[in-house]
Amino acid sequence: FRMHILGAERQTTPQIERWLDPSGPFRLIARGGFSAATATRATLPLFLNTHWHPRDIALSYERPANLFALAKRNGFQTYIYSVQRRHILMLGGLELVDSIRTVDERWPEYERRRDDLLIDDLAGVPKGERRIVFLHQHVNHTPYRDHCRHAPETSVFTAAGTGLDEQREAEYDNGLLCYDRNLAEIFEYFASQPGAVYVFVTADHNDLTGEFGKWGHLSIHVANAWVPMLLFTNRPDGPIAHAFRDTALMTHFQLARLVARALGFDVIDPNARPDTFFVSSSGGFGRDGYLEVHAEQDPDTFDVIKRTGRDQ
Repeated sequence: FRMHILGAERQTTPQIERWLDPSGPFRLIARGGFSAATATRATLPLFLNTHWHPRDIALSYERPANLFALAKRNGFQTYIYSVQRRHILMLGGLELVDSIRTVDERWPEYERRRDDLLIDDLAGVPKGERRIVFLHQHVNHTPYRDHCRHAPETSVFTAAGTGLDEQREAEYDNGLLCYDRNLAEIFEYFASQPGAVYVFVTADHNDLTGEFGKWGHLSIHVANAWVPMLLFTNRPDGPIAHAFRDTALMTHFQLARLVARALGFDVIDPNARPDTFFVSSSGGFGRDGYLEVHAEQDPDTFDVIKRTGRDQ
């Protein structure tokens, strides 16, 4: 809700917006969409295993559409670089990944440099044309003010009033400037790589700053699933970019299908409906409840049904 590139008033994404210019070989395509869950540990297995329905748990254990499994089948080298904990990636297909680095083995470095560690990781990726790199940032989680203490130039916004809510909003927006700074460096790296390049960017959940009377991201509300969906590519007029633009309702399921398509596969769930998506609670796989969301004919209008973990 607070990213300028998606319509927010404050300029929170100045660096990545320069890639919106259609004149260069690389172009950034930006839109919003919906995550698979409201917490990181719940979202990642659903996204990485191309889930449409969160209760279809077998997909995360048998992994017929796991993105790393598909990549290996087509001869890709696989990499995970994360500044979050390794256990969050459980059921994501870690055994299929050639190189993994998480925050667990480099906490002191993370304390000093935060998400900038991912830029160092990219610099060490072996050269090659068939690579899939999964980067997992930590910005913009609370406490928002901590992400760029080493880069004070991102501390731009101040509280509009004297209340705690206004202070939180300013810190959140400064956190987005930190996110913008990190993402711009990631784009710079990939803009120097050969061949067809597709950088899919999303978030595992939203973090609300008072919208709908809620703060943070653990409440099971569809607004907690509203996230950025970005595609940075040197094939902006190709079929994948067109599908990214033209998909009426962009969700993590649809985004994962596009990643699979870039890897050479068409993932089809015969039960999936293009006007329906699901948002799992923080417990994972909808075990303690999930939302079934239907898009209405009127734009930005949804029918939301709360389901229990017993529902299929």
